[in-house]
Order: sequence, then C-alpha cells, then structure tokens
Amino acid sequence: MDESPRQLIGENRRAIEMRPGQPMRYDYEYIRKGVYNIFMATEPLSGYRYIKISERKTKKEWACFTEEIATLYPDA
Repeated sequence: MDESPRQLIGENRRAIEMRPGQPMRYDYEYIRKGVYNIFMATEPLSGYRYIKISERKTKKEWACFTEEIATLYPDA
C-alpha cells in the first residue's frame, strides 16, 4: 500500500512549430491547476491493483482507504 501526491499542470504557451532541420521548440512555463492524491494497494503475485484518487491527503482519507482494503479481505 502506498500513496503519492501529484500536481496538475497546464500549458501556458503553444509550442513553436518545427521547420525543416530544426526541432520543435517549447517553453517550460506552466500553469498550476491544483493537486490530487493517489492511494494504491497492490498484490504483486496475483497482479491485482486497487486504486483510489482523492482531492486531499488527510488522515481520514487514509483511514477510509485502509478500511476499503480490509473489506476486500474479510478473512485476513
């Protein structure tokens, strides 16, 4: 089980089109559009993955995710 925050970004400027003999040029400037959090549990031997995406990373979100996993394995 793991969690990872990710940032949502958008392009600020359009890329300059390629010309013969020149690579495409683009600017590294971006617009920040918020963050989200990915919770993921894996079973490597069976290849099973359980994923949940949330807007925040709080103790309550983590507890709800672990509870959801526990319901998947009632005999554990």
